[in-house]
Amino acid sequence: MGRLTPVVRGMWNFNRINPAARAQNQASLSYALNTELKKAFEDLLFHVENSLQQGPFIFDIRDMESGTHNERLTPGGYVFLKGRLLLMNGDSPLRGVELLDAETEEVIHHFPAAELGSMNTRSRLFFRLPKDLPDGTYRLAVSSQCCTKPTPLKEPVRWVDHKVLRVGEEPAEEEDAVR
Repeated sequence: MGRLTPVVRGMWNFNRINPAARAQNQASLSYALNTELKKAFEDLLFHVENSLQQGPFIFDIRDMESGTHNERLTPGGYVFLKGRLLLMNGDSPLRGVELLDAETEEVIHHFPAAELGSMNTRSRLFFRLPKDLPDGTYRLAVSSQCCTKPTPLKEPVRWVDHKVLRVGEEPAEEEDAVR
């Protein structure tokens, strides 16, 4: 992996228990990568491109009715999101949570920031799904003006989560009629 080399710049003192003696040694470590590891880090796969610099991000989606994480949604039930920069501060009408069709990413329902309630923080969102939500697969998207600075962003940033959530039972796989 590399070479780890101890370096002493001061006077060497064998009394290593005494803090004054350790300070007098002025010891430090030097590390050098080996050639194979240097080549591996030159690979472009290690470089992150277009990383999310600011804006919301969802870590966990919990359906409170079924108790599942990142799997199901229950019509009329409550959903609890954990993530970062989820606070609905700012004044843009685009802020809120969107329920998207998993395949087409068409917006099925928009939960505006005003409907999300007062229990929400920078790392948590809590909202209730519509009772008439049809069976199918969905994704969630969050639009927020929250950032790490005290003032909100001028324009909201949108995050579409990659997790596919199911409402209702999974359709039964069709069996071949001829065996």
